[in-house]
Amino acid sequence: MLSFALPTGHHANRLKTKKEKEDFWDKHGRGTLPLNALVCLAAPGDPLLFGTVVRREPKEMAEALPLVGVSFEAGRGLEQVLAWVGKTLAIKVLVQVSTNLLSIRPVLEGLQALPTVPLAEELVYGQAPQRTSYLSAAQVEAVVAQQQLDAQLAGRALDPSQAAALEHGLGQRVALIQGPPGTGKTFIGVMLSQAIVRHSQETILCVCYTNHALDQFLEALLDKGIKDIVRIGG
Repeated sequence: MLSFALPTGHHANRLKTKKEKEDFWDKHGRGTLPLNALVCLAAPGDPLLFGTVVRREPKEMAEALPLVGVSFEAGRGLEQVLAWVGKTLAIKVLVQVSTNLLSIRPVLEGLQALPTVPLAEELVYGQAPQRTSYLSAAQVEAVVAQQQLDAQLAGRALDPSQAAALEHGLGQRVALIQGPPGTGKTFIGVMLSQAIVRHSQETILCVCYTNHALDQFLEALLDKGIKDIVRIGG
């Protein structure tokens, strides 16, 4: 079991009574350290230690220092925990890495099994993304301008953030495009796919979280005239 101090601005810190805190953790704070969340425990001079949340009770979360149960993998992780027992460390930081490890664990284990990791510079070593090899900077600029014109003619002009996202996705080997619902992420994804198909010989692998989302995305590609598609899975 691990106890920890919440960040200064966390809503639970503004609640006065233990009952209020317990209700908060039971009804509204479920996104913080839920069961099966991947967490990282760090201390100065020691390697990062990863584990999963296996116990989370609202009553224990409502304590002055919230309490959760964390399971660490056998091996180096367990050895590190035992080395910390009985020691007073100046700083320990508990960071929530994901909400549910079960949904991403197969992907992570698949990456571990690969003899080499694609895009290792960006994904493993955190280096700045390299430019794509199939489009030059000038070509990216021209493609974005063409896609903006096509969208405008179709009655759906790109706003500045969407245009920037399109250029970002076309120009870099690794690109992250995020935003709340309705901001055009799928729309930009379709435009990226259309541009890559139109201006390169690259094959595109489309991966979605659900079958329904994948079907919707592929239907949008079909509407854009992309017919050479192989659908895999349920």
